[in-house]
Amino acid sequence: MNGLKVLSTGYYAPQKVLDNFDLEQMVETSDEWIVSRTGIKKRHIVENESCMDLGYQAALKAIEKIDKNKIGLIISGTIDIKRMLASNNALHLSSLTSGNLFGEVIAFSDINVYPATVISTTSSEILFINKADFIKFCTDNTNFLNSFLNDLTNKIITLNKSITTLSLTSIRQKISNFLLNEYKVQGSVFIKLNMTKQKLSEILGVPRPSLSRELINMKDLGIIDYSRDFIKILNKEELENLLTQ
Repeated sequence: MNGLKVLSTGYYAPQKVLDNFDLEQMVETSDEWIVSRTGIKKRHIVENESCMDLGYQAALKAIEKIDKNKIGLIISGTIDIKRMLASNNALHLSSLTSGNLFGEVIAFSDINVYPATVISTTSSEILFINKADFIKFCTDNTNFLNSFLNDLTNKIITLNKSITTLSLTSIRQKISNFLLNEYKVQGSVFIKLNMTKQKLSEILGVPRPSLSRELINMKDLGIIDYSRDFIKILNKEELENLLTQ
């Protein structure tokens, strides 16, 4: 068929793995016997996922590999920038709204492929601008150029915060770092969560159930209290101590 070509491929495998050594504990067999006859060493087991879920995750990874040479300007709506991790979890990098740009860093890099996935979380309108046209517009409009450089700088700062979060070793440290940063921004021990717990887990780079368990543990220890939309810092000194461990 003329005019069609495969731009990218992606794959996804469920997290639960059943290897031959697991089977040895279940039935009378061995790793050597299975491998010699089938070549199979392990298999991925689907739990609480549909075929649509599997295809969706694979499609996200395929989209990340497609070459990009245009810059997106959000006319309306909201989009999230996420990185799909090898563990099949998502790392939330940023949320963008009307007037924000995305793809500009990649468009001007040597890599020219998105290292992250752009997901529209609401009904959105996006204007894609050719790289050459974008350069000309910046050259002719210094105010826009200044705004563009300011926005780019803020994104670098946000990325540095994400790197700091990923460098922390425990979920409790990641939560503590988030709360202390929000304490500085909001100027209060009552931290308003302008996001869902799912998005918070993606920002911290941890599974949603693990985040919930750690919040409960920190509440039981008297470090925090929380409701659906707020987290109250009860022991700021302990949060600071956790980051030095």
